[in-house]
Amino acid sequence: MPKRIIAGTLGLLAMLAGVVACAYAFEAAAEFRSQEIPFWTTALGSLLMGTISLSALVLGMRFLRFAFLGRSSEIKSRFGLVLLGLGCFFPGFIISVPVAVIWEEHKYQNHDVSPPASFLVCLLIGVLAAIVACVVLLRRRRTASIQKPQV
Repeated sequence: MPKRIIAGTLGLLAMLAGVVACAYAFEAAAEFRSQEIPFWTTALGSLLMGTISLSALVLGMRFLRFAFLGRSSEIKSRFGLVLLGLGCFFPGFIISVPVAVIWEEHKYQNHDVSPPASFLVCLLIGVLAAIVACVVLLRRRRTASIQKPQV
């Protein structure tokens, strides 16, 4: 029962994060009309926010389904595994933000330095978490399909 409560809470939080990221993705897509922002920057930002929102929504739905039904189903497609791996970007980014902000404040105590350098590090940690999660999930799927007995 505690697992279902935790899964329901995480599912609601993931759905909320997916909706917020989806709103930012639509807002970023509106920048295509702007002449000041380069096309590729806008395209990559929209693609990043779109995948984050889609994976957060899928992850939230899976958590909520587990919370309501009490059982989980295995992800069978590679696309689903990649989406789940991309969903690990957000936790990697969020977990690294407090550490990066504390490090930035410690390093530049008396200087007026902007914090984007620390957020760039957080972004890279999030991307690394997503890549590692995708590789691990795809490898586990491959080894499970190899070890499955032939009937």
